[in-house]
Amino acid sequence: MADRNDVTGAERNKMADEHTDETHESHKLNETGKADGTGKSGNQPRQSHKTFHGLEPLPVPKSFPGIPSLKDGSISKATVITAVVALLIGALVGYGMRNPVDSSEYKAISGQLADAQNSLTTTKDQLDTTKDKLKDEQTHSEELEEDNDTLNSQVTSLTTERDKLNETIKQLTPNVNPGSNPIEIQDIKDMGAEYGYREIEFTVKSNVAAILTSVSIQFQIVDGNGNISRSDSAGAYSVVLNPGKTTVATTFTEDRGYGKGSKIMPVKWTYRVQNGSYTDGDYGEGVKTGEIK
Repeated sequence: MADRNDVTGAERNKMADEHTDETHESHKLNETGKADGTGKSGNQPRQSHKTFHGLEPLPVPKSFPGIPSLKDGSISKATVITAVVALLIGALVGYGMRNPVDSSEYKAISGQLADAQNSLTTTKDQLDTTKDKLKDEQTHSEELEEDNDTLNSQVTSLTTERDKLNETIKQLTPNVNPGSNPIEIQDIKDMGAEYGYREIEFTVKSNVAAILTSVSIQFQIVDGNGNISRSDSAGAYSVVLNPGKTTVATTFTEDRGYGKGSKIMPVKWTYRVQNGSYTDGDYGEGVKTGEIK
């Protein structure tokens, strides 16, 4: 027998394959039970593994998932180990892909998503609050517009009423002219002469802020040369002359044949207030005058 160190690798592989074939054949006979032609397994003595210089080679399967058959001895043990390692790595990678929740990137993105969801919820709540406030403000604005329309209508009505009251007050308020004479001459008329007397009428207006009971006007008749032909007075007595109102003071003066063109010139005024005393004053320049017909 040759020394075990003299056996080459090729011879060793060949002997291992022969041993593997014999072992497979023995297993096959035990499984089918037809080696003796009876169809029964019987108690076949188990064939022991052959030894190779004192070593018992492990049985090698004909095939391995994902690895080509080793029967022909064309694939080395290094190739087998490499294929097994590749399968394990693939399984680990597949496991990692099936469980992404364990990755730090997934956890980081999950945290960002949770923060975004919280921000979205908060923003929606703020938006709802703002919408409620806007709705309240809109309702309040509509109420204010209604109040404004009502107030505008009231202002228009009150303005119309005020104008009417002003007109009424204007009619009731004395048309007093403080800048003029208290007894203002508005018109002088020569009513003509009859039976040696000439009737003259003075229309006067009271600028006194009190009720007058009498008014008198002193006047002169002046000819064309400026000479005084006659001095006399005209009066309105036992009257009720309200402020701003007018009355007529009348006189029948002696007719002395005044020449045409002679003027009637008021000189002085006198009045008496109701339940009071007399007041008088002089007319100045610019007083209204009349003419003898």
